[in-house]
Amino acid sequence: MNIIGYSDRFSVQPGQTIRFMVSSGEPSYRTEIVRLRHIDENPKGPGFNSQSVETDVSGQYQGRPQTI
Repeated sequence: MNIIGYSDRFSVQPGQTIRFMVSSGEPSYRTEIVRLRHIDENPKGPGFNSQSVETDVSGQYQGRPQTI
């Protein structure tokens, strides 16, 4: 696994803060925050639906391995 990460919270409300910790063996990686509306891919269900959320953290970052 070349990239792994986790957040300090499972979810947040607008205006709340969340931190992400990332360890990457790749030279760089791209981040994007998405809102998951539905994740049920069953044909009889609502289907998968995600929505990009514009944030200050979206973008390209230099990768570096970090001990977990």
